[in-house]
Amino acid sequence: DPAAHADHVPSSTSPKSHIQSGTLTAGSIDDHEKYDEFRELVASAQQTRLLPMKQHFDGRRVPIVVRNSAGQPLADAVVRVLATAQTSNEPNNNQQLKYQPQAQSGIEKSRALLELKTGSDGRAQFLPSLDGANGQTEFSLEVTLPNQEQSHTQSVSMNQVPWVVTVENAQSRLPLQLDLALLVDTTGSMGDELEYLKVEIDSIAARVKTLFPNVDQRLALILYRDKGDEYVTRTFDFTHSLADFRRNLSKQSAGGGGDYPEAMQAGLEQATKLSWRTDKTARVMFLVGDAPPHEQDVDLALKAVQTLRRNDVAIYPIAGSGAQKQAEAVLRMSAFLTQGQYLFLTDHSGVGYKHDASKVDAAKYPT
Repeated sequence: DPAAHADHVPSSTSPKSHIQSGTLTAGSIDDHEKYDEFRELVASAQQTRLLPMKQHFDGRRVPIVVRNSAGQPLADAVVRVLATAQTSNEPNNNQQLKYQPQAQSGIEKSRALLELKTGSDGRAQFLPSLDGANGQTEFSLEVTLPNQEQSHTQSVSMNQVPWVVTVENAQSRLPLQLDLALLVDTTGSMGDELEYLKVEIDSIAARVKTLFPNVDQRLALILYRDKGDEYVTRTFDFTHSLADFRRNLSKQSAGGGGDYPEAMQAGLEQATKLSWRTDKTARVMFLVGDAPPHEQDVDLALKAVQTLRRNDVAIYPIAGSGAQKQAEAVLRMSAFLTQGQYLFLTDHSGVGYKHDASKVDAAKYPT
């Protein structure tokens, strides 16, 4: 019952001094690996008229993988899918492409249905319905490696997926920079999550530094509530200073809201305006919330997610206590579109309200 989620209810009476890093427990779902479960969620949302998703998905997707001859992923490669009248008669189930640099194809950029950079795992994703394919099944796939002007164009087909591009004599490198943004719902029901996030940020930054000691980190913070509250959004752009980021975060408190939906779309729109770096950068955003946008704002939220997708920002939503079906659907869509994963807090830590079980077959797909 969304009424049980009303933000005027205090979220916790636990003393802040008892809050310690590493307390919260969570699970995760990779909807790219569990695609059938994800399609069931989308279909359920459509049937209940919960979300206007029909124009965004028709159930088809094309994984694109760029790797070297050793099978290692190639990050930051520009992948462009272009409309073409060509047909493909290849008999294989998987389209295996061998990359050999050639001159530019001369195809106008305006004809590109999709242009993305591969993530650190060398992957990108083409969604024909969302990306404007209009029922077409034959395309040109153009790949350009970082710091190279030459590119290679190859005919590909929806009947032969995934599209795997193998680049001879290319070195696999991790990004040298990390832009990490936190987008946080700060309405009243998010009090516990906000206080725990304050004590977790140091351990998050330290772990990244330990795993990737040579990566240049920047942090950004966006807060959102709802219309009529003290603020709708509050934004702190990227900074190299962990101390400044911690100071900005520590000043925040939870309040406002009053009903179940919040202005998530406004926070996502602010995220598109951050000063994200482009080259040699992993761009990641954690979206922490427990409520969906208002129904009339869902399309605005998904439009902002699509902008972040095209700017190669991976979204990792974290569903807080009280998150219900509406919130899970929007959060999982955001993760799926941007090659992220859906994270959800669980009851094991005993923190916050009861956490709804995620709508996934746990017996079939343990988290």
